[in-house]
Amino acid sequence: MVPRNGAARTKKFREEEKVSKQKKIGIAAVLAVVLVAMVLLVFWMATDFVYVGMRAYPKKAEFLNLESRDITVEQYEALRAELPECELYWNVPFQGKSYPEGTEVLKISGITPEDAEILKYFPQLKIMDARGCTDYEMLMQVQAMYPECVVCYLVEIDGQDYPQDAAELTVAHLTEEDIAAMDYLPQVKSVSGETCKDYDLLLNLRQKHPRWNVNYNVEICGKTYAFDTEKLEFEDTNPAEFADMLKYLPNLKSVFLMNPIGGAENLLALKNDNTGVDVSWSVNVLGLQLESDATEVDFSDIPLETVEPVAQEMAYFPDAEKVIMSNCGIENEEMARFREEKRADYKVVWTVMCGPIATRTDETSFMPSRVKQYYFIDEYAENLRYCEDMICIDLGHRYIHWIDFVTYMPHLKYFIVTDTRVVDITPISTCKELVYLEIDMTHIKDYEPLLGCTALEDLNLGLTKGDPEIIGQMTGLKHLWWGGGKKYAAELKEKLPNTYIRLAGRAVGDDWRKTQNYYDMRDALGMYYMN
Repeated sequence: MVPRNGAARTKKFREEEKVSKQKKIGIAAVLAVVLVAMVLLVFWMATDFVYVGMRAYPKKAEFLNLESRDITVEQYEALRAELPECELYWNVPFQGKSYPEGTEVLKISGITPEDAEILKYFPQLKIMDARGCTDYEMLMQVQAMYPECVVCYLVEIDGQDYPQDAAELTVAHLTEEDIAAMDYLPQVKSVSGETCKDYDLLLNLRQKHPRWNVNYNVEICGKTYAFDTEKLEFEDTNPAEFADMLKYLPNLKSVFLMNPIGGAENLLALKNDNTGVDVSWSVNVLGLQLESDATEVDFSDIPLETVEPVAQEMAYFPDAEKVIMSNCGIENEEMARFREEKRADYKVVWTVMCGPIATRTDETSFMPSRVKQYYFIDEYAENLRYCEDMICIDLGHRYIHWIDFVTYMPHLKYFIVTDTRVVDITPISTCKELVYLEIDMTHIKDYEPLLGCTALEDLNLGLTKGDPEIIGQMTGLKHLWWGGGKKYAAELKEKLPNTYIRLAGRAVGDDWRKTQNYYDMRDALGMYYMN
């Protein structure tokens, strides 16, 4: 009931005001306590917790299981930085999913460089199943980055899938893409291609991977040969049929052909194109079975009308140095033309008749009396002109007048025309290698041709009568015998101070047969020494 008088109302108002003040003081006290508590809580939270991603984590924690929380890699790295001593267990976000960090096996169908970096958060990862992934370059990078983890993947070669650790491959067909894909199989040691016919690619594969054992077979002329074949033999076969196949046999050392067909041109091409291989053959030419490596080919006693068959067949013998055609029935002049024509390729040799003496054109010495032929005339000597290899000729005491044949003998060193009918020695001036000359007992008077014999060392003029002025110019002489030059003794000794001069005594006696050139001359003839 409301008081009716004013005093009562005043008293009541004061009592209510007192109660209001007490409530306010109480509320203020509570707020003060709450505020203090909150300050203390904040202080405690700031001191004993870290905050990552709007979440608090105790600083003194030794172990935190975060597997129930979705946190990013960045948050994980931040938390690790804040709590370096704390063991953190979390789920790693990878390719849109989360996996426990202790995961040992992951299965993927693709991978990026960013994915590869995240794999480091799986310290116990042992196997990454990438058999559905074909990004081989990236997979090999991952394997290099994490060698303790086996990255499993498949590579297709010739339509067949091979695991990353395949050591042996088998192919029936091969492409450039297959060869490139093999680069992603680092443990391959051998490739079997026995039924594969892609020889160029097989050879490229061997060259690209020399340490691999690349096996294959090569079909040549209906036969099958292993790639490491070292020797091939053919019979009645044209080399053009298999020439292009030899390059696929890298270990090939020799090829032999028995009676090949197709002509010498194909054989020579085969030989020239395979310089590291011993290419040889055996052919039947003009009735003779001959080997390709022959350095001397003898067609002697085979009747021929011309040299053409020999010229053609000699193409089979690239190493030939000499062809012999004695008694083939071809004229000397034609043989001489043939010799000149083939001089750069091989030496042509035949037999000429010097009277009754059969002499091969490659003979180096000639002496009628050596074969008991004492009658020897100019007509017999004519064919000596074909004997261009002559080194030594002894025509002493024979019935000859001319020595024109010596102009065809550039290597003549020893020449004897003692006691002959020779008068003119003009041809001898061409003999630049002549070192020994006997012209005793002749009617030679013109010595001037001797000046052309610039190598002459031993000269026996005997009793010939010539110009001493010319002899005086021959300062290269070592020995001079001149029984007819006694009256020129002083002059000769002055002009030839280094020459042993004998102007008396027997023409061929005394010391003449004791010079080194005399011994060499007799050796060249195969005769005994006459001293």
